[in-house]
Amino acid sequence: MPLEFVNKPVPITRVEHLRPDSFKQRYRNKHPIILTKIISDWLPVTKWTTSYLQEALEQTCPNGDLQVFSSLDNKLFINNPEVVQTVNISPKDFLNLVFDHQEQSAKQRFYLRTHSMPDILFNDINIPAQVKSLLDVFCSNEDENTGMNRAVEVQCPTKTENVKERTEQSALCSPDEGLSAWEQMLSCDVHDENSVSIELEDSANIQQKLPHYQNVSLMDTSWQKLQARIFNQPTMQLWVGTKGNVTPLHYDRNHGLLAQIVGRKELILFSHEDTPNLYPHVSYSERAHTSRVDLRKVYAEEDKRFPRLKNAQPYTCTLQPGELLYMPPFWWHDVTSLDDCVSVTLPWDMDSSETVPGCMLA
Repeated sequence: MPLEFVNKPVPITRVEHLRPDSFKQRYRNKHPIILTKIISDWLPVTKWTTSYLQEALEQTCPNGDLQVFSSLDNKLFINNPEVVQTVNISPKDFLNLVFDHQEQSAKQRFYLRTHSMPDILFNDINIPAQVKSLLDVFCSNEDENTGMNRAVEVQCPTKTENVKERTEQSALCSPDEGLSAWEQMLSCDVHDENSVSIELEDSANIQQKLPHYQNVSLMDTSWQKLQARIFNQPTMQLWVGTKGNVTPLHYDRNHGLLAQIVGRKELILFSHEDTPNLYPHVSYSERAHTSRVDLRKVYAEEDKRFPRLKNAQPYTCTLQPGELLYMPPFWWHDVTSLDDCVSVTLPWDMDSSETVPGCMLA
């Protein structure tokens, strides 16, 4: 019979919305959480059809073929030659194989993991309103107070200009109590005819946005830095794979956002504190970030091989299309595709104020 954990699996918390201070206090580096509405109306969820993905992928491989993984046991996928082999295949043939409707038991399983986000698909994600929806959660009030709401001073050329008049062309804003930096930028109000505060999405374009103003000084903001880290095309990855694909238990060293676009994924997660119970491969191995345990093959009679495993605390969820999962650094996770799936990962590195858990340094 299958191994039973001492502690019952804990469902991962699901919320529609989350305040940034709540994220920082309760979840950042502490616990995973699912945001059910944050990406539900994003362009990829409604726009990324098979034909659209084919067009985008064809632009990334001018020689005609993608490099995708094929599982040696037709189930497990991890970037290791003991587990997968690389196959060259055209985007059209790959997508046809993934999204055909033949009997799953007879279906060869494949997985595509891009090394950066294709241009067309990145442009569908990196849209100001969608950027805002994420940063409203992951950029905390502390970040806003020390970075996002820092304004630059712009000296007006004359006192006679009516700077209080709001126009579509004006980017002049003043920080308003209770408004986020994005709201201040999108709903501008000038409070002084001699000097005004301005919030900028792209500081490099300030002279183009305000050609008639001079003496502009700019400040980097923590918001701008976080945007650059999360919405970073070279580190953002597209995942397309067949139903039944399994990415076995492993951890990543960065903050992770898993955006589910098509299909469902089932995840089992464990805190980094359970690392001693999860039997990672030896530290000098290429698979040091993976576990020796296959959660689908652990039976009670194997208790002698992995005696501490039953003491680990599992967290579980089924991620639906249009949902976003935050995973803290060094949290172990095992992922199964319940359907043919399309997903996007948006990782960002720990910053200098964050420390690697001691249990991960052994």
